[in-house]
Amino acid sequence: MRSVLFQFRELNDYTGLFAGLGFTTNETPADNEWCFNSKKEVHVKDASASVFGALSRSFNWLQIGDIIEIKCEVYSVSGVLPKIAIDGVGGISNPGLVNTAGYTYTSGTWVPITLKYIIQKLSNSYHVLLGTFTADTGEYKIRNLSIKISTNTNINFDLTSLFPYGTGYSDVSATYKSSFRKDVNGNVTLILNCKKVDGTNFVAGVNSTLGTLPLGYRPTQAIRFSIIGDTVSAPLGGWGVGWITPSGILNIRPGTELKDVGFLINYPTQ
Repeated sequence: MRSVLFQFRELNDYTGLFAGLGFTTNETPADNEWCFNSKKEVHVKDASASVFGALSRSFNWLQIGDIIEIKCEVYSVSGVLPKIAIDGVGGISNPGLVNTAGYTYTSGTWVPITLKYIIQKLSNSYHVLLGTFTADTGEYKIRNLSIKISTNTNINFDLTSLFPYGTGYSDVSATYKSSFRKDVNGNVTLILNCKKVDGTNFVAGVNSTLGTLPLGYRPTQAIRFSIIGDTVSAPLGGWGVGWITPSGILNIRPGTELKDVGFLINYPTQ
């Protein structure tokens, strides 16, 4: 079984993972803000029950028997104790939520907290959540966070040569990574997240050529797929269609204006 370890050490490692909270460069956050302080700690102040005050990191198309293991240290300043959860969404069956809600620990001190979960049901995506992610409110800190994915499939999480720089698009930022994974039957899943290099949005209704897939990962016939992404006004509300030609050309056509885009495509290799 192969393992891939994600370690969260710098500000860029956390960027884009807190929905509903504003980011501040101050050492201490105001209400409904988070910061990355000079001690390399994430400090969150979730002051509203209507705000999602947790880190959320998604892992797509994990297989039965794969393992997710989260380790970190948390420091509860006040309010509800932060916790870890793994939530399976969509797919063949929704596995529901497994979490550390039963944990009790002392506020005002750093406490190690872990959660290990073996995938038992297929799901389109598994979300790792850390913090106050229900209607709870609280102020807390996180440090030394790591997430380890152990799997029997072949994973490459750093295929940064997918897009030539001349295309005007990139998947090489700290937040948006791409990966190919091949199962035992030779089928390939392309997991792709990208955004424009210049920071502008993908305009609705306009075809965009993103690049060319490497040899060996091109489909034998044209493939049409759905787009997931963030709209400018409604996070995670993006939609549209895309396609890959047998020559490997990757195009999208957003149905609404997108600020970043993700693809999940399954197909057999040539």
